[in-house]
Amino acid sequence: MIKAAKSHLENEKIATNDSLFIAGYSEGGFATIALQQLLEAKDELNLIQSYAGAGAYNKTAFTKMILESKSEQAHMGYYLWVLYTYNTLYASLQRPWKEYVNDPYASSLEAVNDFNAPLHDSLYTKVPEELFTSKFIQGINNDTDTAFLSVLEDNNVYDWKPKNPIALFHSKNDSLVDIINSETMLKAIENQGGKISLTLIDAENHRAAAIPFYLAVLHHIMEQHNQK
Repeated sequence: MIKAAKSHLENEKIATNDSLFIAGYSEGGFATIALQQLLEAKDELNLIQSYAGAGAYNKTAFTKMILESKSEQAHMGYYLWVLYTYNTLYASLQRPWKEYVNDPYASSLEAVNDFNAPLHDSLYTKVPEELFTSKFIQGINNDTDTAFLSVLEDNNVYDWKPKNPIALFHSKNDSLVDIINSETMLKAIENQGGKISLTLIDAENHRAAAIPFYLAVLHHIMEQHNQK
């Protein structure tokens, strides 16, 4: 899409400064960082900076945090959808539900035909230690379930040395995508010598932080433009 837009601007003789900024929130935050890795590897476009809000960058740490929690997870239905997706797409997994969750929840989830529709609360419990089998929890937390951990690692985007600056944004009150994703990414990239920042958004939840994020991004880009 970016290449198509660039080609269109050139064909229509619309002048630009050729500077590319990318931004995304939530799943888009993750996609923004993955796109930055791709653009920097190809070195085809003039990427200046990325802005990523509340993305699940560190799937490994995030998964372990969920499985170690003793309290209810308000968005457990969403996490089960992610689990279903990985389990379906990766040939190294493709396990029956009973290898992940206890009965009666395993039987209930096996009967679900459409995981694109929201899961009814009656199909599962939101308490991790009640929902997931002890074998699955221990396999992740003790690093012995190498097949599943490999899938998580395949979807991590938090630990590398970027060529261009990254601005992260996250609300500490985010109960859907925990701030551990941004905090561990900040530390990992700083340790690699990359340029990265983390701005905390004062918002009550994941959804409420989206608009403040985009307003902050627009403000920052306009400031950079005016300085030039």
